[in-house]
Amino acid sequence: MKWFKKLCKFAIKAFLIYALFILTMRFCYKQTDGFMLSKVQSDFTFDPRWEHPPLPEEEFEKVKNLLNQKYYYLAKGGQCYAFISEDQTTILKLLNIKHMRESKWLNSLSLPHVIDFRRLRFLRDRPRIHLQAFTSYKIAYEEIKEDTGILFSHLNKTDFLHKKVTIYDKIGIRYELDLDKTEFILQKKAEYTYPKISRLLESGDIEGAKKCIDNVFTLLLSHYKMGIDNQDAVVRKNLGFIGDKAIAIDLGQFYKNEEVKKSQVYREKFLIQTVKFKKWIEENHPILYPYLLQKTHEFLEEDPS
Repeated sequence: MKWFKKLCKFAIKAFLIYALFILTMRFCYKQTDGFMLSKVQSDFTFDPRWEHPPLPEEEFEKVKNLLNQKYYYLAKGGQCYAFISEDQTTILKLLNIKHMRESKWLNSLSLPHVIDFRRLRFLRDRPRIHLQAFTSYKIAYEEIKEDTGILFSHLNKTDFLHKKVTIYDKIGIRYELDLDKTEFILQKKAEYTYPKISRLLESGDIEGAKKCIDNVFTLLLSHYKMGIDNQDAVVRKNLGFIGDKAIAIDLGQFYKNEEVKKSQVYREKFLIQTVKFKKWIEENHPILYPYLLQKTHEFLEEDPS
């Protein structure tokens, strides 16, 4: 029986150590939002599909000057980690490469046929996610740059930036990134739509709040007309404002879709993408609700040609 007691003690100790390890990992993840340099550093080779036309020299110098600032952790999105500049005007988005990177150990792993389909599906998803995300970033930068507030997009490794940027993670740990070797996007800081409308109404600016509704609808409609679709055009979390201009804050869900130019298709998408926005207006700012319904009717009747 002594050996059994020893075995039980060992099992309990092992379980406690394992539980402590898991709790520590979860605590660290929560404190940092899971940010690690390895998640934003890739081994991607040059791909001509992700090249952009060069910026005019004056604009390029402005971008380099913006990158002279320190950047501080702001938030984690589905596809990137966002850092805000010292002057609170610019967002540095470091692309989360983790879900795009090929897994070498999984490539070499051999599993029983009955479960190997999961491994194969996982391996197929990596290049698909990479292609979808980078295609979206390219559309956002080259076709609707003014509607996304993008200042600079860097999707290939380069040798012309000659610049390192200092970032601080959520708990204040300092890192230095070589931007020539990093995939990133620089974007103007925007104010989210819901807080902006609430702020305008609190200050008594009803007309300004109405203009926000107009501009959100105009943004969506203009993209439909261009044949640019968005899998996640949720007004609350993905659309915002730079001054009076509505922009798309999230950059990773755009794709080309000629079908969305058709009135029947774009009207249906418009209703789906604005349904929660309408509900929020009705519940929180009913003074705007009649105007929103009126503008919805007008936008749905507008000739998409």
